[in-house]
Amino acid sequence: MATDTITLAEQLESTGLEPKQAKGIARAIHDHQTEHLATKADLLALKTELRAELAEFRAELRFHRWTLALIVALVLAVLGKVW
Repeated sequence: MATDTITLAEQLESTGLEPKQAKGIARAIHDHQTEHLATKADLLALKTELRAELAEFRAELRFHRWTLALIVALVLAVLGKVW
C-alpha cells in the first residue's frame, strides 16, 4: 500500500492542520510504511529460503525415522534372545 504523501498532506490541511504539520505527518506515515512493508522480491527470497529449510528438515526427519526403526529392530532382537 503506497501512500500518496501530497494527497494525504492536502487532506490533513483541509481538516485545519498547518501545511508544515500536515506534510510532516504525511511524511512520517510514508516513511513508517516504507520501512515495514515487504516487497515482492522480499517475499520471493523468503519463499526460497523456507523451501530450502523445509527440504533440509524433511531429509533430517527421514534420517531420524530410519535411526528409530533401526533402534527398535535392535531392541526387539535383543529382547527376542533374552526371552
